[in-house]
Amino acid sequence: MNKKLLVMNFPLLKIIIVSAFIFYSAARAQGQDKGKGELNATVGIYPVEDVVTITFQALFDDLFGIHEHQHASRPVGFITYKYHVSERFALGGATGYNSDSKSWDHYNTDGWRQRAMTSAMEGTMYWAKRPGFNFYSTAGAGFFFRERSYYGTQKKTDAGPAIYLAPVGLRFGKDLGCFLEMGYGYKGILNAGLSMRF
Repeated sequence: MNKKLLVMNFPLLKIIIVSAFIFYSAARAQGQDKGKGELNATVGIYPVEDVVTITFQALFDDLFGIHEHQHASRPVGFITYKYHVSERFALGGATGYNSDSKSWDHYNTDGWRQRAMTSAMEGTMYWAKRPGFNFYSTAGAGFFFRERSYYGTQKKTDAGPAIYLAPVGLRFGKDLGCFLEMGYGYKGILNAGLSMRF
C-alpha cells in the first residue's frame, strides 16, 4: 500500500520539485546585479586628497586644537558611477569637490584657502550579497587638482595622485538604497549617501 501511495504521489512530488526550482531561480535572478549600473551620491568627512598629507591631521587638529585658528573640516561631496561586471565585482569612477582641502604644507589657517577637484577610477569587491544588504570593500586611485588662494590676492594651482581605501562598506536596499563606508583618502574616513541601481 505504501508503494502504491508513493507511485501515486510521484507526479505531485515532481511538480513540487520543479516549482521550487523555478521559484528559486526566479528569486536568484531578481537578486542578481551583473550588468547593472549604479549611481551614488555621497558626503564624506575628513577627506585627504594629497597622499603626502599626514594621516588624520585634520581630525587631530579638530580634536586637540594643534593650530591656533583651526576650524572644523568641511564635508566633501562625490558622485560615483559603478558598473557591475560580475556578481562580486564592480568597476567605475568617481568625481568630487572639496571646498576646504588640506595638505601637509598649507593648513588653511594662515590665510591660504584650498579647493580641490578629484577624479578617480574605483573597484568594488562584494564579500556578501543578500536581498537588501551588501557588504563590500572599495579601492580607488586617481588625481586631484587643487587651487590655492591667499586672501584673494594670490593664486596657485597644483595636482597630484589621490587614493581611497575603504575596507568596510555596507549598502542597504535593492534598486534604491543607502550606504556607509569607512576608510581613508579622498572620500574621507567616513562617508555615506544614497544609491540607485538601474
